[in-house]
Amino acid sequence: MVEPPSYAVTWSVGDSRFVGHALLGDRSLRLEGRDAKAREGRRAIRFDRIIGLEMRRTNGHRSLAVGITGDDDVLISSLDRPGSLGELADRLRALTDSPQS
Repeated sequence: MVEPPSYAVTWSVGDSRFVGHALLGDRSLRLEGRDAKAREGRRAIRFDRIIGLEMRRTNGHRSLAVGITGDDDVLISSLDRPGSLGELADRLRALTDSPQS
C-alpha cells in the first residue's frame, strides 16, 4: 500500500492556527496539528467541497487559500522543502478541478 503524500504545514481558519501536516487521501485533504496551547486540531476537507485554490502572500510568506463550499477559507503555509506548497496546490488542482489563481 502506498502512503498518501504528506506535507509539513501550518494551517489556519480565522484566528485559529495549527502546526502539523497535510495529507492527501483518496477523497479528502486531511489537516492535523496542534495550536500554541497544544490543543489538537483536525480537519478533513472532501475534494468535492473545494471550490477554489489561490496562492497568496501574507506578511512576506506564501500561503495557499483553500476555498470551501459553505465554510471559511483555510490558509495553508509550508514548513516543508522548497516548492512543496506549489506541489500541494498542483496536486489539489488535479484532484478537484479547481481553477488556478
